[in-house]
Amino acid sequence: MPVNQIGLHNEKVKNMRKITVDNDVVGHDTEINSVVSSTAEKIRQQFGVKVDPNSSQEKFYIATPIIPESRKNIVVTNEGLADVITAKYYWSHSFTSEYFEDNSVDVKVGESKVLVAPSNPLYYSKVVIFNNTKSVAFVTVREK
Repeated sequence: MPVNQIGLHNEKVKNMRKITVDNDVVGHDTEINSVVSSTAEKIRQQFGVKVDPNSSQEKFYIATPIIPESRKNIVVTNEGLADVITAKYYWSHSFTSEYFEDNSVDVKVGESKVLVAPSNPLYYSKVVIFNNTKSVAFVTVREK
């Protein structure tokens, strides 16, 4: 397993990175915390999504019920077969189970578009991909 100069081991684990800090190389807790926090900011989630005809799929559900946090923009790519799909960003607060639409984008086959995240910090959010066609849709969604 390759080790970089500050003692991090990186392994690919199903679209995520596992980060291991070698205590023999990085000795102080403050150094370890700064290494992990600077590495964690670079990690982005990505999903391949199959959306059946006339249905939807929910991705990027995030819940931070105690302290609201800002969210990331999402890049949506329509890989086909559906001519067009719609991606919508929803949010909710901690006093209701109702979700409110913030932003949406229509993505034609072969296109990639950015679904802009809500500008304010949120308690709950999710992205929903809608396929209102008669063909199956293959979509890639990733954090920007």
